Amino acid sequence: MPATRRNESNAMLYALITFIAVSIIATVFAVVYYTKHETQRTAAIQAKEELSELATTSQWRDRAKIVGTTTRSQTYLGNAVDYVHRLAAVVSGGPVPEDVSAQDMISQSFAKVKETINKLVWADIQIDSFDANSTGLTTVLNRLNEKCHTWADNVLDLSRKLDELNKQYASSQQSSYAKEQELSDEVAKYHNQVNGIRQDYNDLQALLKKTTGEQVQNLSARLQQAKELQQRTGNDLMKTQAELHATQGKLQKAEAQVQKIIAPQMDAAAFEPDGRVILVNNQIIHINIGTDDRVYPGLTFAVYDKSEPVPENGRGKAEIKVFDVQKNVSAAKVLNIQPGTGIVVDDIVANLIWDSTEQNIFVIAGDFDLNKDGEPDFDAIDRLKKLIDKWGGETADEVSIDTDFVVLGQAPRILREPSPEELELDPMATQKYEAAKQRRDRYDQVKNEAKTLWVPVFNIDRFFYFIGYKTLAGEPDTL
Repeated sequence: MPATRRNESNAMLYALITFIAVSIIATVFAVVYYTKHETQRTAAIQAKEELSELATTSQWRDRAKIVGTTTRSQTYLGNAVDYVHRLAAVVSGGPVPEDVSAQDMISQSFAKVKETINKLVWADIQIDSFDANSTGLTTVLNRLNEKCHTWADNVLDLSRKLDELNKQYASSQQSSYAKEQELSDEVAKYHNQVNGIRQDYNDLQALLKKTTGEQVQNLSARLQQAKELQQRTGNDLMKTQAELHATQGKLQKAEAQVQKIIAPQMDAAAFEPDGRVILVNNQIIHINIGTDDRVYPGLTFAVYDKSEPVPENGRGKAEIKVFDVQKNVSAAKVLNIQPGTGIVVDDIVANLIWDSTEQNIFVIAGDFDLNKDGEPDFDAIDRLKKLIDKWGGETADEVSIDTDFVVLGQAPRILREPSPEELELDPMATQKYEAAKQRRDRYDQVKNEAKTLWVPVFNIDRFFYFIGYKTLAGEPDTL
């Protein structure tokens, strides 16, 4: 609802309330005086007769209080009539003629008040009977006030509902616009599809208009082209296969020649020394590598003769274990030495796992009997991995071009597939069979990949020899 119009309505409402209040007040006064009119007129007549007798009595003074005080030039009756004139003027809203009787003035005032109250029917304020003693100004005003508050609450409620409806309308309009846009896109898409279908239909119509002979001729030409293409492809394939066979033969010969040339160099990294002996003091050996080279206590080395090449099996003339490390020098004690040999200055030391500049990557596969009890150890691979990690190496599960060395144990034994009777006795027999098969498959895969990628392969004894750990490996609780 607009604010200006609402203010105007409130002003009119307040003016109406004020008018009604004044009218009802006047009516009340008129009714009161009208009901006393006859008594007062009788009292006035009687008062004239007994004026001289009652002028000095207390009875006269009590009656004078009903009308009010008078001046010297005005009687009590005249004063009462003047009050009636003034009340009628207030009710009628204008001056009242002097020649109108008090009865007529009261009647006119009653009529005006009743007419005004009857106009309040639109406000749902019903006055069944107009009685000055029962229909009071306060009652009418209270009813009108209650209606005004009710109207104000209704107006506020309707205003809130209107705002909500406006918001819902705006949201619905936006959703409708989005839906309309979506439908427009769908229509455009379907329109494009219809155009495509219509084009395909026209093409099919054009194709159907061709004669059967033309269609057969076109199909025959395509079939002939396909046959020629197939023949050419077959010839090319046979030629390619022949070239492939020839190339494979040449490749095998080349691989054989390369293997003859390179095979002795596959283990070249294993034969490179890591340091040399600089001092020998009985069973204490000093080598020329220390903390700067990442040497640490507990590291073992194999000692090889300075004047002879490192043997193929990796077995040195002695094994030493570092117990003290300085910046560029380390001290080690002799763990084992071959009979008839001795360690001298400039003898070389080496460890296949440890490297001062890089991290060697190992792949381990197979069964290992580390405790020499004739049975494969179930945790042997994990123990070897811990040893390699401890000494600065790294382990991997698969062989790749980054693999430096492969350590192979015995080939895992393939179990026989269990029979139904064996399964009844041992429900886990199938799982054991599958596990053994998977271990054997991995062993064969690692072995073949190492051969293909020319990765050096070591058995467990050769591995221990090359790291100077053969003596310690035979002792319990060292792995």
